[in-house]
Amino acid sequence: MDTIKDQVKKWYNINLQEEDFLGSVIELEKICSKSDLHLVIRDFTFNDFIPNELNGYKARNRLSTMEMLNNELKVKTFVLVRDSIDVWISRWKPEKFFEAYKKYVDEILNHNLQVFKFEDFCENPARIIREICNNSGIRFSESYKEYNNYTNITGDNLLKEQSRGAKQVNILPLKRKQLSNTEIKWLNSNQDMIEANTKLNYPINYYDREIEKRYNKWKIEIAYIFRMFSGRKAKTLY
Repeated sequence: MDTIKDQVKKWYNINLQEEDFLGSVIELEKICSKSDLHLVIRDFTFNDFIPNELNGYKARNRLSTMEMLNNELKVKTFVLVRDSIDVWISRWKPEKFFEAYKKYVDEILNHNLQVFKFEDFCENPARIIREICNNSGIRFSESYKEYNNYTNITGDNLLKEQSRGAKQVNILPLKRKQLSNTEIKWLNSNQDMIEANTKLNYPINYYDREIEKRYNKWKIEIAYIFRMFSGRKAKTLY
């Protein structure tokens, strides 16, 4: 689905007249208001801060969706962040990732937005969801416990291969994935990571979180050497 118009037609059988993003949001918000519903938008911030094909490899380095909507609607914004180390690992460890992530963190803080942590959510989802609902004016519901049955959302449910989180029956904290010694040394000395994590009050050392024990350490080292010699690195620098 390339547009909001496509999305709401497929998921909710709503026919929008507007074609562009902003017009579609305004029209959809009016429809929600008439039914005493709240329109919740998940922002694709990746496209604002990571150079990629969709943005012509030119990152805006600003929260463009929020800025656009703030000009037309009363928007209540909150941010769900995750330890940048784990985001980097999940992105297949691209070389310049932390450079872009730091700009994202700066933009969040510059706008003084309310920040919630993914790790806190996994530890106590009910508490975090209640806080988000209270601050957003949305009625809290226990239905979040049935999240595995909800498919009308963009995220891990669209991946070709299930993520670790998607395989879990319940919402639980994830352990940090294993890395080679070379990767850990590089990571712990990365100044952009240190700055980004410090600003969000996260630890700045790989070993500050419990490590997943899926493989023996020597297998991790061999896999890293193989990737280096075979050229199987991250698909992008970011």
